[in-house]
Amino acid sequence: MDWIKLVFNQDFLLFFLGVYGPQVAKYTQTLITKCDTNVFTFLFLLGVYIVISLKKLKIK
Repeated sequence: MDWIKLVFNQDFLLFFLGVYGPQVAKYTQTLITKCDTNVFTFLFLLGVYIVISLKKLKIK
């Protein structure tokens, strides 16, 4: 049961985002657009952070 709580922890999600976020963003960027990779990565990570933050507010 502790592992399930860890998965939904905001700190774990932010860690996961920090580790795998840039690779996923760059892969997605090559599939859907030709804009600058760094700009797209920044916007992608910002969007995921906003989603995680909104989920945090709904959990409480």
